[in-house]
Amino acid sequence: MRGLAVVLMLGACTVSTGGSAQPAETPTTTRDAHEVISWNSGCPAVDAIYQLDGAPGFTAGFRATPEGYQSARDHLFWVHSAATDQTYWFGFSISTGYGGVFAIPQAGPEILDNPADGPGEVIEAGISLYPMGFDGVVGYEPPQDARSDAPPLIFAPELGPRLAYSVEAYGGTVREDMPRALFRLVRCGDEPVVWGTGQRLSPQPPQTD
Repeated sequence: MRGLAVVLMLGACTVSTGGSAQPAETPTTTRDAHEVISWNSGCPAVDAIYQLDGAPGFTAGFRATPEGYQSARDHLFWVHSAATDQTYWFGFSISTGYGGVFAIPQAGPEILDNPADGPGEVIEAGISLYPMGFDGVVGYEPPQDARSDAPPLIFAPELGPRLAYSVEAYGGTVREDMPRALFRLVRCGDEPVVWGTGQRLSPQPPQTD
């Protein structure tokens, strides 16, 4: 796995070069006519590992759906809590228009039933999930195939309250204390992702002994 360094500052900023301020370069997302977004992170979605800002004991990522999964969506989303050693799994349903990504809980990664066909209480336990790009673009699709880049950031604002007050709906047994914050890409496979204060992508410097 090649090294990957991601450096980012959201919003307007400048960098100093030789005493003069110049606009910083901003990595931009790209999209085709069907609004499918390319995140330009350089990390395949299935290799991405995220940590929650301010609470690194919460990690998250994507996994390919098992063969025979009864949905057109080919990735699952998972969240793991180090404090309780519980992992929460989600399938995806996509609303039309501005509905966005809806992550629906499912019992585990090998379930083949489409979670969107589940009983009403399962659907009601679903949460909004917002993949986000370097430039603040919010995506309305989960990863589309094995070649899809991982979004640099993910926001799931309803997840913390749900895991605190109705964790049983997600298969958990212990209430979680999860802040409302961004999941940030921190690893790509075996390689760390380095976040800095510039606005550009660059290879990670080689390690020296």
